[in-house]
Amino acid sequence: MIHTVIGLPDGLFSGSSTAASVMILNTVKPSDSIRFVKVTDEFTASGPEKRTELTKRPQLLSTVNNPMAIKIAVSEIVPDDCNLEVSRYLPDEEICKLSAALSIQPTNKLIDHGAIFIDQYIENPRHEAGGFH
Repeated sequence: MIHTVIGLPDGLFSGSSTAASVMILNTVKPSDSIRFVKVTDEFTASGPEKRTELTKRPQLLSTVNNPMAIKIAVSEIVPDDCNLEVSRYLPDEEICKLSAALSIQPTNKLIDHGAIFIDQYIENPRHEAGGFH
């Protein structure tokens, strides 16, 4: 029945600094999972009288395939007291940014670095207490 839960940023509604969520329901086809999406501050702009408004609606709709969205099985949500708070299932924005930055960096296995030290040790078994030289 619940298709998606969208967590909106704080202060989106005038007179309230509380964060709100929107639930998208599918009454035709029940689902065995729920998608959680967090709308970040990049999708908001301050309007007249310090009112916050949603902007970039097309990009906002594309967040379904974004790292800031995740699909959770209903079977995982039920034991968690059916809590639908978006922040409970999504990592915070800083972790997502860090993960995205790390995903483009080349990585090596730790054993590859260890092999270098082993090769150096085999070539020169005499080493000082301070490490390999």
